[in-house]
Amino acid sequence: SKQHKDIKVGLICIGEGIGDTIISSKALFVAKEIFGAKCVLFGAKIAQNLCKDFSFIDEIVILSNIKQGYILNEYEDKNPHICEKKYQKTTQERAQYKKQEQNLINEFNKHSLDYLIIGSPRARNIKLAKATNAKKIFCALKFDSLFSLKCKTLPVYAIKSYQTKSFEEILCLFVRLINPKIYDEKISSLDFSSSAMRLRTNPTHKQYINEFLAKSTPQILSKQNLANQNNKKHLVMINPFSVSGNSSLSINGFFDIIASICNKYKNSITLVATYPKVHHDFLQAKAEYEKHTTLENLVIFPNNDDIFNIVELLSRATCLISPSTGTAHLAANVGIPTIALYGKRDMNRWLLGGGHINASYTKASYIVLEQNLATLCQNQTLEKQYISKVLETLDEVLEVASPK
Repeated sequence: SKQHKDIKVGLICIGEGIGDTIISSKALFVAKEIFGAKCVLFGAKIAQNLCKDFSFIDEIVILSNIKQGYILNEYEDKNPHICEKKYQKTTQERAQYKKQEQNLINEFNKHSLDYLIIGSPRARNIKLAKATNAKKIFCALKFDSLFSLKCKTLPVYAIKSYQTKSFEEILCLFVRLINPKIYDEKISSLDFSSSAMRLRTNPTHKQYINEFLAKSTPQILSKQNLANQNNKKHLVMINPFSVSGNSSLSINGFFDIIASICNKYKNSITLVATYPKVHHDFLQAKAEYEKHTTLENLVIFPNNDDIFNIVELLSRATCLISPSTGTAHLAANVGIPTIALYGKRDMNRWLLGGGHINASYTKASYIVLEQNLATLCQNQTLEKQYISKVLETLDEVLEVASPK
C-alpha cells in the first residue's frame, strides 16, 4: 500500500523473558509482511541475542531498566507500584528518576516512530510513551490512554472477547489498527511457520550439541537415529524449571515422569537442560530421588546460559514436556510437539504460537493444572493424576511422531 510504504513501527516487549520476546516479535513480522514497515523492537538484553537474525526486525534497542513489565523500573526485580507505597524517594532520587525518564524518552525520539505499540499496559508505560514524539500510541484501554488523542486503544481488559485472546494475538491486533482493511485482507495468507520466524543456530552450536550427544548418549549419535521409528528411539526433553509461574509439578513429579519414560521406552533418552542457577539444586534433588528409584537413560545438559544451545537440542528432540516458560515458547518456535503444563490463567494469554493467529504450525498439547504448585507438593495423589495425563499424552505424541 502506497500510503504505508515508509512507515516506522516500534514495539516495546511485554516483558524481559524469552517467551515475552518471542511473543512480541511476531507482531513485527506481521507489520513487515502486511505493511512493509520498518520495525524497531525495544526490549531487554535478551532481545538482542534472541532476535538478531530476524530479518523482519530492522533494529533492536535495549531498555536496561525493563523489569516486571515496566519499561523504566528503578526497583530492580520488584514492583514499583508496591515499592512507592512503602518507600519515599529523596529529592535526589526523584531527580535521578526524572533524568532516567528523559533519557528514555530521548531514546524513543531518535527513531521518529509513526506507531509505538506498548506490550505491557502499565499506566507508567503509557504516560512515558505519550511524552515521546511517536505519532500514534497503540495500547490497552486504560485511564491514561482513554482521553488521549495520541492513543488508539483496544479494550484488552474491558471486554470479555479480548480477555480470552493471547498476548501474541493482542499485539497483532494492535498492528491491525494501522489499517484494519488491509490487515484483514492479508493476515490469513501469512506463513508463520516460514524460516523468517524461526530461531537459527550457528555451526558452533551444532558442533557443541553433536559432541555432547555423542559423548552422553553413545547409542544415539545423530538426529536421524533419534527419529528412527523402526527402533522407536526418541529424545524426550523435559524442563522442570519455572522461574515466574506457580503452575507446575513438583521436582519429584518430574522425576516420576522420567522414570516412567525410561521404563516404557527402553531405547529412548530423556534429557533435562539445566542452567547455572539451578544446576546444583537439581543434582541434589536427583541424588535424593535415586535413593529409592534409579533414573536410567536420563541425560543432563548443563547449559552455560546460551539460549541457542537449547534451541539446537530442541531441534533434535521428539518432543518437550514443560510448564509455561520460555523453553516452551522456544519449542513452539522450533516446531516440535510440546506437552505444556498450564494453569488456567495461562491458557488464554500465554498459548504457544498465539493460539488463534495462524498458529496451526504449533504442535502443543495442554495439561491444565487446576491447582498450584504448592498444593500439588502437598497432595501426591492429585499430582499423580496429572502425571498420568502427561504420560497418556506422551504416548499419543510418540505414536504419531514422524522422522524429521
